[in-house]
Amino acid sequence: MGPAAAGRLTIVGVGVGVGLGLGRPLRHVRADTGTRFGLGAPPATAAEVRAGHLLDSLLHPSERDQRARTGSFWVHTETGWFRFGTLYDIRYRATRWPWVERSICVVTEGFEDRPLADLWAELIVTARADPSALT
Repeated sequence: MGPAAAGRLTIVGVGVGVGLGLGRPLRHVRADTGTRFGLGAPPATAAEVRAGHLLDSLLHPSERDQRARTGSFWVHTETGWFRFGTLYDIRYRATRWPWVERSICVVTEGFEDRPLADLWAELIVTARADPSALT
């Protein structure tokens, strides 16, 4: 993916599945130290540290605390709540039916070549600006 495409979010596919608990976080980067945790990953790269700082700047304090504690975090939008932090298993709870939780799989163009925090940052911006794009 070239520099021109780096700022665009291209959703390749959105799928809704049954939450079977199969999705799990692959890695998370602590923005404060730049170290990875989860599955024994090597130290974070400079790009991962920058992406972690960007992600934290988009989160509210309670969302940042959730991310620091668990790697996952709930983001409130006008239509409901999204839980980000687990690849292939974004959770969504609509405001009208908060007791129903849907598992959404969103695949974005070139996500494997970017830090995970960058992916979460793009999805947060999309969820807050146009939640219907993800549901």
